Amino acid sequence: MYSLPSEYWREETLKDIGDSIGTFIKVAEETKNRRFTSYAKICVQMQLKKTLADSVSIFHDDFEWIQPLDYEHIPFRCRKCHEHGHLFRECPLNIQIKSDANEANKDSEGFTKVPTRRRHAKKHSATPSSPKMTESQNRF
Repeated sequence: MYSLPSEYWREETLKDIGDSIGTFIKVAEETKNRRFTSYAKICVQMQLKKTLADSVSIFHDDFEWIQPLDYEHIPFRCRKCHEHGHLFRECPLNIQIKSDANEANKDSEGFTKVPTRRRHAKKHSATPSSPKMTESQNRF
């Protein structure tokens, strides 16, 4: 947690923050010893199937502090099926769709049909065209 005010660095406050986003495990030794004063670090067990919070609100007296959160050691998650362990291009859902499409494109002898592509020839004009500026584009 970058830029966490020093009054929130007590272990019980850090535990409350951790419990608000998951299950608090421990405060990092660097944070206990105040080795780095620009951020506080805690270890929290979380359900990765749920959306990770971007920030947490800390209330103290009549004041609310919104603390942005930064996560370390979070494994990548597939954008398509939202499961961990593979990326979008290796998603089993993509592989199934590709194999279904390949089977649909095969003919009776097992060859894959390739659709024909027509190329459209560009029409060339005899005079080169230049961009035209309108009255409104001419103003500065």
